[in-house]
Amino acid sequence: MNLDEALDNLSKPAWVHSQSDADVARTIQSIPGYASSGKTLIPVANLHGPQALRPVDVLRGLAYATRMHHIHPDVYDLYSMWSWIRYLGLFSRDAGDGLILSPEASHIRGNQRRIVSEELGIGFAKVYGELWMTSLGPGAVTFVDVDVVPDGGTIPFASGRHAVKSVSSRRPDYFMIHTNPASGRSRVRVLESKGTSSASNQFKQLASAVHQLESVHINGSAPFGLAVSVALPDSGPVPSADP
Repeated sequence: MNLDEALDNLSKPAWVHSQSDADVARTIQSIPGYASSGKTLIPVANLHGPQALRPVDVLRGLAYATRMHHIHPDVYDLYSMWSWIRYLGLFSRDAGDGLILSPEASHIRGNQRRIVSEELGIGFAKVYGELWMTSLGPGAVTFVDVDVVPDGGTIPFASGRHAVKSVSSRRPDYFMIHTNPASGRSRVRVLESKGTSSASNQFKQLASAVHQLESVHINGSAPFGLAVSVALPDSGPVPSADP
């Protein structure tokens, strides 16, 4: 794959198969050892079915989600390019414009493959989380790493007091803050991202992710949350699953 082909594969939309339905919820609940705190798993209708995504948006999402908070805008402008430069040549498209790994990427193995799966899981989860939050109406969505908020602290970038309390050591990845531009009111959700090279591992990952979503409370109660698992198989399309 030459440079022009790699850039073309980054910038053009490709189809990603996304499943978020009652079958996913039932399969998660059937995983051995799964035990929910009582919250109902609800499929997200606008995340179910084929999604047309630009890989560059996924990679920029990875850079944004892993940024240093309060980074200077000039520094962030340069920093935001690292992810798509790092993964230039990773993606390709099949005959039906489905998103697949490039032949070169399919040879990645070992620890590097684990890192690629985890990081791309973050990038896709950021995009899906933002799509999910649009159901709350117009307004900006800000992502904050859960680990930068101390136990008993409040969530930055959110209007009003949103006090955080951990109820387990295995916390989710991100707070998602939606701010209504008219009222200035903020609503907070949580996000857990997973990545794997095997689609058969996705439901086990999601069962674990649900527990992580329930491990933080905001103002005394567990918030709504989204779990996303993305598979990057050696061959075939890239699927995601969301309860």
